[in-house]
Amino acid sequence: MQNMARTLRYLFVLLFVGIAGQVFAQGGAIVGKVTDKNNDAVIGAVVQAIQGGITKAGITTDEEGNYEIKPLDPGRYDVKITYVGFKEQTTTGVIISPDKTTRVNATLSPSTDLVEVEKIAYRVPLIDPYSPGTSTVRTAEEIEKMPTRSTEGVAATTAGVLSTGEGLSIAGARTEGTLYIIDGVQVRGGANTLTQGTVDQIQVLTSGLPARYGDALGGVINVTSKGPSPKLRGGVTLEHSVDGYNHNLASINLSGPIYSRKDSNGQKDTRIGFMLGAEVWYDEDRRPSYGGNYALKEDVLRRLEQNPIVGVTTPTGAVQYRYATEFVRAEDFEVRKKRQNAEVAEIRLNSRVDFKLTDQLNISAGGRLNYLDYTEWTRSWSYFTPDAQPVRKTINPMGYVRLTQRFNKGNAPTDGKKPLISNAYYTLQFDYQKDYTTREDPNHKRNLFKYGYVGKFYTDYMPIYQFGQDTLSKKTGIVMFAERIPTRTTFERSEINPVLANYTSSLQNFLGGFNGVYTTDIPALAGTSALVNGQLPSTSYNLFNNVGSALGGYSYANNDQFAVTVDASFDLQPAKGPKHAIGFGLYYQQRIERSFGATGARATGNPNIWQYMRQLTNRHIALDNSNPVFIVGGTRYSYNDVRNGVIAPSPYDTIVYSRIARDTAQSVFDANLRSKLGLAKNSTDYINVDEYDPEMFTLDMFSADELLNSGSGFVGYQGYTYTGARQKGQVNFNDFFTDRANRPIGSYRPNYIAGYIMDNFQFKDLMFNVGVRVDRFDANTKMLKDPYSLYGVNTIGEARSRGDVTLVNSTYATTLGKAASEGSNLHPGNIGDDYVVYVNSNTAQNRTVVGYRQGDDWYDPNGKFIEDPRTLSTLYNNGRDIQPLLVNTVQMNDANYDPNTSFTDYKPQVNVMPRVSFSFPISDVALFYAHYDVVVQRPDVAMFASPADYYYFSTLGTNLINNPGLKPQRLFDYEVGFQQQLSQRSALTLTAFYKERKDMIQVRPYLYAYPRTYYTYGNRDFSTTKGMTLKYDMRRTGNLRLDVAYTLQFAEGTGSSATSGNGGGGDRNYNGSGLLSNFIGASLPNMRYVTFLDYDARHNIVSTVDYRYGQSEGPVVGKSHILENAGVNFIFRTVSGQPYTRYAQPNQRFVVGGANQSRLPWTYNLDMRIDKDFNLSKMLRKDKEGEAKRADFVVNAFVLINNLLNTRNINNVNGYTSSPDDNGFLSHPIGVQETRTQVDPQSYIDLYTINQMNPNNLSLPRRINVGLNFSF
Repeated sequence: MQNMARTLRYLFVLLFVGIAGQVFAQGGAIVGKVTDKNNDAVIGAVVQAIQGGITKAGITTDEEGNYEIKPLDPGRYDVKITYVGFKEQTTTGVIISPDKTTRVNATLSPSTDLVEVEKIAYRVPLIDPYSPGTSTVRTAEEIEKMPTRSTEGVAATTAGVLSTGEGLSIAGARTEGTLYIIDGVQVRGGANTLTQGTVDQIQVLTSGLPARYGDALGGVINVTSKGPSPKLRGGVTLEHSVDGYNHNLASINLSGPIYSRKDSNGQKDTRIGFMLGAEVWYDEDRRPSYGGNYALKEDVLRRLEQNPIVGVTTPTGAVQYRYATEFVRAEDFEVRKKRQNAEVAEIRLNSRVDFKLTDQLNISAGGRLNYLDYTEWTRSWSYFTPDAQPVRKTINPMGYVRLTQRFNKGNAPTDGKKPLISNAYYTLQFDYQKDYTTREDPNHKRNLFKYGYVGKFYTDYMPIYQFGQDTLSKKTGIVMFAERIPTRTTFERSEINPVLANYTSSLQNFLGGFNGVYTTDIPALAGTSALVNGQLPSTSYNLFNNVGSALGGYSYANNDQFAVTVDASFDLQPAKGPKHAIGFGLYYQQRIERSFGATGARATGNPNIWQYMRQLTNRHIALDNSNPVFIVGGTRYSYNDVRNGVIAPSPYDTIVYSRIARDTAQSVFDANLRSKLGLAKNSTDYINVDEYDPEMFTLDMFSADELLNSGSGFVGYQGYTYTGARQKGQVNFNDFFTDRANRPIGSYRPNYIAGYIMDNFQFKDLMFNVGVRVDRFDANTKMLKDPYSLYGVNTIGEARSRGDVTLVNSTYATTLGKAASEGSNLHPGNIGDDYVVYVNSNTAQNRTVVGYRQGDDWYDPNGKFIEDPRTLSTLYNNGRDIQPLLVNTVQMNDANYDPNTSFTDYKPQVNVMPRVSFSFPISDVALFYAHYDVVVQRPDVAMFASPADYYYFSTLGTNLINNPGLKPQRLFDYEVGFQQQLSQRSALTLTAFYKERKDMIQVRPYLYAYPRTYYTYGNRDFSTTKGMTLKYDMRRTGNLRLDVAYTLQFAEGTGSSATSGNGGGGDRNYNGSGLLSNFIGASLPNMRYVTFLDYDARHNIVSTVDYRYGQSEGPVVGKSHILENAGVNFIFRTVSGQPYTRYAQPNQRFVVGGANQSRLPWTYNLDMRIDKDFNLSKMLRKDKEGEAKRADFVVNAFVLINNLLNTRNINNVNGYTSSPDDNGFLSHPIGVQETRTQVDPQSYIDLYTINQMNPNNLSLPRRINVGLNFSF
């Protein structure tokens, strides 16, 4: 708490004392000068900014005719200027972008008719001195004509932005470095696209971020929705594909006033206005494959489902029962255009309401809702089990309320002096968003015990007797050897999972029942080709999921984000010197991440919940060997009867044992099941869980430890209980260790605070924009005190303070020429008190020092630095693992374990980020600018580690463990640029940039951590990006509008993603054949290797061309302009080949020539949209003279074609062959030998060949959509 208070004080000092920053909040500003025809200043003119009929702000001009209106929410405005004796002038469609200043000058004309109005259409300036070259804005007019529907598609037309398969890489950053903001709200997840017709503008910031922005190592994409309209306006869009992929879209948008009243001049004054958009999507294949998709023929698939097992006669004449899919051939497949069962249904809603409470006080409220329901299509499921693919549903609601209050009344001086402070305002915003996701089988939903259920199994048992001696009485007889030996199992199939049940039914039919040696009970059946409850079939040739394979469980996540933003600004006009636009603000964000997942069914060979229930049941039942029962002549006698001489059994009499309950061995599950069945808790009746329906079982019948299963758990959770219920109250990290019955795990609750202060001023011709931002990130969780040890360790200083005479450095003593026994508490001089001591064993009577460590640096007993800690084990501990000197030897599962000895609170990270930019005109048509930025981004992956990860630390094997000690990542950005206006309608922008990113996240090892080596994530990557961009912007000239963006970029670094060093192991398991593994094998675990990043596209060219005819334009046929109000829009992209790594062998990672030293081919893509407007109002009835003009009703017919030329672009290749659809394994000697060992070599060849045809390696094919847009 003390650190927290100190940090907050620091932030407020920066906010309210310093004057060194720039910002216009999320809002923008309109500035300008009002003059008359003689170029004289018009003093006291009234300037109003009007949006949707609502006057958002107003001001009067000062003694020089200047005005400034701020803040204004991004959007479209009409700027109305009135002054007595002059015509009213309105500039329409003025575009205000986030954090940008827009200049609107006006020259008023005198008039004797005071009702005359002069309207001027706003034109975006070619050169913007307020934000030169640092951002690109696509307006609604441009977006609506583009052949793309997504925010990413629009943003990718910007210089410096590269579209990858995982998202947008901006200026050489990873895709997670892109920050999306919609209407001033930071967006999490993928819901970043508004409904059709409601987007006003999309702004892309690739560099030069104002101090208001942070948390983005790539860039910022600002999406602004349209505001209310002065009159009721709306539109309906209907779209359908004609390419066979069955894309469908229906969209509607409405906007207009809700409440208006007359002002003092009797004119309509709108006080409340609205905007609403809604759309529904349905796609049968949203991401089709180039060349189609292989699918089993319908009759073949049904045959395999009915008969998943076939009998095969071996050369010896024996019959083996194999999966039928192992005999499928190429002729059993067909190529289909659409992916099978890849449907996507989506609903999008967004709305906005603006309130004008007073002339100085406005409120804006809005919200969005995205609902997504789709089949999670994957290739491994699609061939043999296309109907069983999991279904994922996501719901993303978001809402905000923004209040803005201004304190300015005008600029005109009353006493001949300019005010010291003017244009003061503040903005207060609250926003909230939720991400709720479920993933499940739509048939089983959250009944875990239905997953993998095939039916009921009834097993018959018999006792086994043998001639022997009772150990207690020493009597010889026919002794009961075992009470329950299975003899036969009967299967009663269920139709819950009919295809899975067919495996067992098929084998039962083949064998005529389950009474053979290998099929007498359920464990024996589990080892055959039949399936028992909870068991899924193995894959076919380790390539594809087998018929009937299904999702093994369900999961859901429920995340919340709450944020508060306070922005304020004022203009400071000293008596001398330039005017300063001071802006400052504070941002607070709290995230809450909760999730739960349960797995019941798993593939053959892996533990499943039914198997575990069998193990937990009846284990408290044993034979009472202390009380033998003697059966003599059909009469039962006790041990006491025999001992007291009541009976003397002969060697031919029977000795049996009764059952006894051992309460300490009984599981919680068994006790609860017996209660549910009406049995006594300590009853000795044997229970067969497979005789009951899945509805009999629930998760709350288990204990937490039973479901966590020593690290091989059936549940995983945070913010939920172990049974999946929402966690109530606050859960402490330590509760997991102290509350053993429930093992509670709290939700992940990081918080983030940012403050900024900025100053925008002009000195002569130089415009400065300087500021500072301070971020504070707190993961709000626990982390290991020392990541190299699960338990508390001793440093040299701590060992010395205790006077530990059993700690002996005999090696160093020998080096000094002393006796080994003189090494007690003897340490090299370069080893400081904060170094951790390593010994041969903590349990040894005399603990010998074998090394030291400070952070990641290791030293031998003589204090010499070593690169690889394995040296300490080899040279100084006889090859045994070294151990840190522990504080104590108490283990986590001990009753007296104190978590505070192992863990400490995450230390909040505070970062200060200066921002400096300036620009100056070289001439009236040329501008130079430069900026320097420091940007910090919070850790975005692998942050939350559950206490269960540490509790079961020793059993996790090669699993990657998240690292809650990750620190923020940093960007240092340098850029210079030049803008030149070439003509009245065209301009050129040239920039050169250098970006350096540090502390990037990457997989890393903790070698010789105690009690074992493990792999996690660390801040160990860095990268540099240098290059230039060239933008040519030609505004509409005649019928043509054109812009071209070229990026030359060199992106190099030590890792392209957080797992790129893991050799394809992904984010779950450490891969022993990756780059990191090679460095460890070479005794260089801390080595970094700089190479080209995956997104190092040297040349990226994007061009947008729009050719359009206006009213009464275009070719004439039969006195009609057949192409009037028609046009075509093209987006052309070409990207030079991105890097990939060559390998010397197929399916192995022996690198040839270095990582990422080869290049893919160039890619080319051309998208097109053709459209034409039909004004039905004018076509059906022309306006009569003197009659009020009626609203237009326009129908826009369009054709949208993506990948117009159907270009086959290669996105990825196999490293051995450089081919996108063949890895060379089958023709390689290793593959030839492997093929020969398969049960059906030809089937293996065919299936392997199909598996190589990965559609993700190629671009999307041509897609054609047609549609109509109705607007009024």
